[in-house]
Amino acid sequence: MGRDTNLGSGAPTTPPSATSTTGVYVNGGALNINSTLQFSNGTGTNSSSNLRMDSGSVIVGGVTTVASNAAGRYNLLNINGGTFTDNDNSGVGIKIGGQYTDSTQDSELLLISGTLDTPAITLGDATQTGGNDNFFALGGVTYIGAGGIVAGGATGTTLTVDIGGSSTAPVIAASANWSSSRPMTLANSTGGSPVIFQTANASGTPFNITLSGALSGGGLTQTGGGILTLSGDDTYTGATAVMDGVLEITGTLSGTASVTVASGATLYLAGGGLAVAGPIANNGIFKLSGATTVTTSGTFTNNGVLDLINGTQTLPGGFVNNGVVLYATAAQIQQYSISGSTFTLTIQGYAQHTYQLQNTLSLDPPITWTNVGPPQTGTGSQLNFSQSGTTGPQGFFRILFSP
Repeated sequence: MGRDTNLGSGAPTTPPSATSTTGVYVNGGALNINSTLQFSNGTGTNSSSNLRMDSGSVIVGGVTTVASNAAGRYNLLNINGGTFTDNDNSGVGIKIGGQYTDSTQDSELLLISGTLDTPAITLGDATQTGGNDNFFALGGVTYIGAGGIVAGGATGTTLTVDIGGSSTAPVIAASANWSSSRPMTLANSTGGSPVIFQTANASGTPFNITLSGALSGGGLTQTGGGILTLSGDDTYTGATAVMDGVLEITGTLSGTASVTVASGATLYLAGGGLAVAGPIANNGIFKLSGATTVTTSGTFTNNGVLDLINGTQTLPGGFVNNGVVLYATAAQIQQYSISGSTFTLTIQGYAQHTYQLQNTLSLDPPITWTNVGPPQTGTGSQLNFSQSGTTGPQGFFRILFSP
C-alpha cells in the first residue's frame, strides 16, 4: 500500500482484546504499508474500529495512528502475536489518540504477545481535549527507539501506561537510548514474574533507558548491558532484581519487597534513596555516591563489592559482609616492590572507577602531586603501576580515585 489507509467498523465499548471477525485481522503472511497507517472513525460516526494481529508481520513506513473521534466509541490496535514494526522517522511512531473532546472516547494500544518495534509511543494529540489514551503491555516484547514514551500535548485527557499482569512478564526493551516522564503502573505476571526492562536491543547491543515518571504497582527486573535510570519517586512494592548492566537510582525507591544484584551487574545509588521492605542480596556491585540513604527491614548481605568510595561510610543496619567493602580512605594494595630504579605498586581495581598513581617529593604545603604514567580503568582485576628513574624512586606516592 502506497498511501494512507483508513480502517473502520466494530463495537461500541472497548473490549479486553480485539476480535478476529470485525475490523482488520492479520493471521500470517506480511502486510507492508509504505506510508502512514490510520484506523479511526469519523467525527460523529456511530462506529468503532480495531486491528488484531495473531501472527505474521506488519510493517508501517510512517506514523501509525489509533484514534477514536466518536463519543462512546473506541479504536484498538491489538498485537496478540507476530511482529508489528513502525518505521516512522518523524519522532511520533505510534500515536494513540485523535482530535476528540468527549470523555467516553477511547484509543488503545494493547500488546498481549508477539513483538512491537517502534521509534516512539505518543499518547494523545495536541488538538485533543478529552477521552482516554492507553498503552497496555500485558506480555510480549516492546522495542522502543529514541522517541521514548511521551505525551503528545493533549489536555483534559487521561493518559495511561500499564505494564504487566498476564501469564508472562512483558519485556520493555531499547532499540536506542530513550526516556519517559510518564507515570507507569507495573504488575507482576500471574506466575509472580516482575516486568522486565531490557537495556539492549534484539541483538544484545546495550542502550540506556531513563524513567523519571513515578513507578507504582508490582516489581521490576533489569536485563541487558545498558543503564536503567530511575529518577522519579517510585513506590512499587514488588521485588527489584538487577540481572545485568546498571540500575541507577537518582530519585527514590520506597517499599520494594527485596533487592537482588546478580554477579556482573551493578546497582548504583547516585544520591537517591532506597527503602527496602525485605532483604538485600548483593552478588555484583552495590555502589553508593553522594548523600544516599539505604534502609532495609531485612538483612543486607554483601557477597560482592559494596562500593562506598564516594558515598556514606555508615553501613546499613542488618549488614552481613561476605565480600569486599571499599572505603574512600584507602586503596587495597596487593603488593609493591623496588627493583633498581623502578618502583612497582599493584592494587585491586574495581569497575566504574579510574585509578591514577601520583608522586610528590614532599608533604610540606603546598603539596604538588604529579601523575605517574597514564590513568587505568578498573575492571575487577589487579592494576599495576610503576615509576622508573635513573636515581630510583623518590618521595611519596598515592593512588587517586575517580570518580
